[in-house]
Amino acid sequence: MTDDSEVVRRAVMGDSEAFGELYGRYHRRVFGYCYRMILDAAQAEDIVQSVFVKALESIRTIENPNSFYSWLFAIARNEIYSHFRKPKMAVALCPEEDVWDVDTPHEQYVRKEMLAMVEEGLNRHKPEY
Repeated sequence: MTDDSEVVRRAVMGDSEAFGELYGRYHRRVFGYCYRMILDAAQAEDIVQSVFVKALESIRTIENPNSFYSWLFAIARNEIYSHFRKPKMAVALCPEEDVWDVDTPHEQYVRKEMLAMVEEGLNRHKPEY
């Protein structure tokens, strides 16, 4: 197994097999890092793929081939930060789609409280009223 710097140099020169070798070496580690941060395997895998795409697109900019590991994990860190900055998509319900077949628990509680207050008010008056 050759060291990272030689494989990175080959990848910088456009050798796709060299980048594939780097992917094979680091995919599992990057996934583990992302999964520990995200706690969702599918999202972590999406981030890992994004990390390697960005690494492939910018590998020619790496200044020190010996620091590939650190460089790759800096990309992973930034992708995780981007993931947390993205607004989460809210699931909107159509107004005509009611989740409850009957009153919601809150509405049931309010109705029960209202009945108790009316009953208490009625009990305060004389029966003839």
